[in-house]
Amino acid sequence: MEIRKLLIAASVGMGTTLFLTSEQAHARGHLLDDAKDKQLGKGKDARKAFVAKALLHFKAGEELAIKGKLDRHLEIAFGNKPDEGKNAAVAVNDGQLEAIQQATAEAEKAQKAAEEATASAKSELEKVEIAKTEAQELLTKLTDEIAKKSSGESDENQNPAS
Repeated sequence: MEIRKLLIAASVGMGTTLFLTSEQAHARGHLLDDAKDKQLGKGKDARKAFVAKALLHFKAGEELAIKGKLDRHLEIAFGNKPDEGKNAAVAVNDGQLEAIQQATAEAEKAQKAAEEATASAKSELEKVEIAKTEAQELLTKLTDEIAKKSSGESDENQNPAS
């Protein structure tokens, strides 16, 4: 049993023992009972065992561990090729599984590119703010100089040299 990431959204049936983070368990607390199994992992990645009291739904990208044999839809959700044996009616061909994996990889690349673009935009915005501040300071300085020259000229007009 290992902690795995869901490639697509999935549901887990009532009575299933699964290992969840405290955040995952908190969000589904009314649908979980404590299990007697030992904790999986340590520290921040620690996951406690729970038994589902009802059907539980998980989003793509969530990480969890499930005790026991996975059914076909969970095999697919975790990116495993399902056994070709028993439930042939729900079989997924290699092309579909590869398409799911490729779409997931592309989505992760797009997410990373978006994060990089955001960081770049923030950096450029900081440069613009610095330039704006410098321009405002220069404008204030020039305005002060013009005001001094104007007041000096008006003093000369009021007090002409004898």
